[in-house]
Amino acid sequence: LIMKFSTAALVVALFPFVSAQSQCLDTYTVSASECSYTGLKDGIQGQLDANGCSHDALTELQLSLAVSTEAEVQDAIANVCASSYLEFSSITGHGDIFDKEYYDGGTYWNEARESVTDEGIVEDRLKVQPGQRIRQIYDDLAQKQGITWPDNLDNFENCEYNAAMCCFVQDRQAGDNNGNCATPYAENCVDADPADNVDICYVDMQRSQTSSRTTAGYAIFEGDTEDDSHCHGIAWADDASDKTARFKGNNLFYVSMYDHFYQRGYVRNVPGAPMCGCVEKMPVVTRADCTQIDTTEAATFTYSARNGLS
Repeated sequence: LIMKFSTAALVVALFPFVSAQSQCLDTYTVSASECSYTGLKDGIQGQLDANGCSHDALTELQLSLAVSTEAEVQDAIANVCASSYLEFSSITGHGDIFDKEYYDGGTYWNEARESVTDEGIVEDRLKVQPGQRIRQIYDDLAQKQGITWPDNLDNFENCEYNAAMCCFVQDRQAGDNNGNCATPYAENCVDADPADNVDICYVDMQRSQTSSRTTAGYAIFEGDTEDDSHCHGIAWADDASDKTARFKGNNLFYVSMYDHFYQRGYVRNVPGAPMCGCVEKMPVVTRADCTQIDTTEAATFTYSARNGLS
């Protein structure tokens, strides 16, 4: 009897959302200022109050979405909001291996330098290739729709601290008032530096083994031995439906590819570390600049028992 009682008590404890409560709203349409948990919850609460419902908006969402925690509600809403996002891999169009190598500081995006042939033909001009593609994505897509987070790449998988960072150590573009790359490229841009905004302390290669290509090791930079370097980060909220979390892919694209690569020409990684990745996989540094998301949104949620939430 004691065992049966204990088991029954355990079931109740594990599944507290299973109760006599039922949904108050079979269908609803909610207009919100943003596509988020807060926006939907506030809109539903007004309808629940008008219907004399005895439970709150969180409970209604748990019942309608068949989940038990607030975090699961937030994740479900974030998935609805992300249903029309641009896949991050579409930005380069070269596949996951290329994207991984780029964010580790490789590929021709990082390694090429503008040059002129004997016939006077300009090659590898960043503003043209891949600059035109990056600029088009920024103008036509990145400011109008969400971009997925590239957690299929080891660099950005399971970011423990809800933050990511890029650290650049070279400049490949002259004439943009950033870094010291200058013309003629063959003489003044082979190993040019970005604008210095950080001191690199050390790299623990065990933190990013697929980027360092070793299981362990350290690179320690005493004084200013790392030369001029530039680090820039992004961060986001725990709530998966918060705008900082929903648009972290957009922010990563802006910081890494548009602002620092296309506009400034910043490239290459600190030796032994990724060029960009979750902050715990990056070099230990004294500071970093940061860019936050600023959005203007409007969203309409619809729900029915037959079709679910959209």
